[in-house]
Amino acid sequence: MKLTPLPPYNFLLVIEFLSHFPHPGTDIVTGDAYRRVLDVDDTLTLVEVHPSDDDSCLEVKALTGTLNDKVMAQLGHILSTTVDMGDFWTQAREDARLWSVVGALYGLPALCTPTVFEALANTIIEQQIAWRAARRAQRWLLEWADRSIEFEGQRYYAYPTPQQIASSSVEELKPLKITHRRITLLIDIAQQIASGKLNLEQIRDLSHDAAYDFLLEIKGVGHWTAAVTISRAMGRNTYIGDNDVALQAAANRYFLGGKGRIARQQVLDIFAPYGEHAGLAAFYTLARWVLDEY
Repeated sequence: MKLTPLPPYNFLLVIEFLSHFPHPGTDIVTGDAYRRVLDVDDTLTLVEVHPSDDDSCLEVKALTGTLNDKVMAQLGHILSTTVDMGDFWTQAREDARLWSVVGALYGLPALCTPTVFEALANTIIEQQIAWRAARRAQRWLLEWADRSIEFEGQRYYAYPTPQQIASSSVEELKPLKITHRRITLLIDIAQQIASGKLNLEQIRDLSHDAAYDFLLEIKGVGHWTAAVTISRAMGRNTYIGDNDVALQAAANRYFLGGKGRIARQQVLDIFAPYGEHAGLAAFYTLARWVLDEY
């Protein structure tokens, strides 16, 4: 089967970008192919995506299980094949300052998680921790939950369910090596979802601002966590995580030519001229940082 992404879309940049991630997670690169375990209707399917002879399409095959419309729809969401980025890239091309930072990333989509829970849980793990350590913790969580498929001697993981984390304890999750408070928050959110008290996935149907406000109502979720969760779950880069230390350093390096972190207000001032695309400008600045640093 095939996916036809909206242009501009550079699948090889997806492969290059993911190859910089320390500690493989749910998104796996094998040569020029992308592999991921999808959970559709409680059935795990390992899919592989690779470039086709026609640059406008991506070839998709099931390495285990069967492809169907639901699997393809989830994969299209993860790979952001239906997101129209044309206006942003047009604006970026016309701004020499911005283009010097993000031009090398032309056509890179903002990958999404299949669920809001996965985006929020990973973001909680990353709070106030080095990215490499966060990636290592996320990998540990995948192995702990062991929702996996083995294919040709390699194991591929789906993300833990809220029910799995809800039934765990702080002691059990200590190998994450994050704070007691964040482990407790992770378990509490999972328990609220498992009990039906919290319908996290409903925010996909809300406006940007309503989704943001919904997340802020969750005790322990602040601006950065809400902003990053919305970006990762829905591909909506509306908000700038101005308190992100990596973004503060990236904005300083690429826009001011400096070293180290800058103040939150300086970050906002740098991206403010890009108006409705300020969040995307910040997102791609951070993506450039990942390519250069890792």
